[in-house]
Amino acid sequence: MVGSSLNSESVGDEEPPPTTAALDPPPAEAPPLREMKVLRISSKAPGVCQKEKAAALQEAQGVVRLVGVWCDDDPAWSLELLRRAAPTVERLEVRRPHEPHLRAAHAAMPRLRRLLVWSDFDDALHDAPPELGALPPGHGGLRWLSVSSPSSLPRATLQSLLRAHAGTLEELLLRVGTPGEQRWPWCCSDLHALLGPCRLRALRRLVLWRGIFSHTACGEQLAAVRAALPGVQVLCDLCDGVQEELP
Repeated sequence: MVGSSLNSESVGDEEPPPTTAALDPPPAEAPPLREMKVLRISSKAPGVCQKEKAAALQEAQGVVRLVGVWCDDDPAWSLELLRRAAPTVERLEVRRPHEPHLRAAHAAMPRLRRLLVWSDFDDALHDAPPELGALPPGHGGLRWLSVSSPSSLPRATLQSLLRAHAGTLEELLLRVGTPGEQRWPWCCSDLHALLGPCRLRALRRLVLWRGIFSHTACGEQLAAVRAALPGVQVLCDLCDGVQEELP
């Protein structure tokens, strides 16, 4: 019988079973880091932690969440870190950014959805406030933004950032004070006039963070902002017991 004949003839010609090594798949490349925290090394001056900084630049490609980026201690390195992470990063925290860092976070990260900006007073930013333009094609727009700091961004810079993301921004956390005699953002008597023209058509929730900022006449400020942003839930962290969030 043909079938039996073929089987019997092939017994002696069978190849030995593959070894364990042959069955194992080839070693895969290490998957990209999903999260990177660089608070410790980014707060070091140029020339300090060089090996760790070089490793972070290599590992930044493919990162989804990047937090603790201090921009002013080693500006060139932190800017390069942002550029390396730009294609994939979706959640970002930058502290004390200079204008190039702001622009990189604003327009060079097409997948960025959550951004926290902690901006200490920067004479260069406040002397000539940069205005951030429209988003480039392919940028999905922010869904969540927190502007938190002792001095915040300049008003014009903040407005331009909000306008650029007005079609997608759903939640805004803004550290700002109530009316008073001190400078922005410790005190603010026209927050409704600042936010209203930004046309935040996707905004659903606005939280005003006080901290040590002015907190007098909070109710009046909330009422004015609610009138300027109809349909938006406007809260004060102190009055409403809101817990701070991270990107």
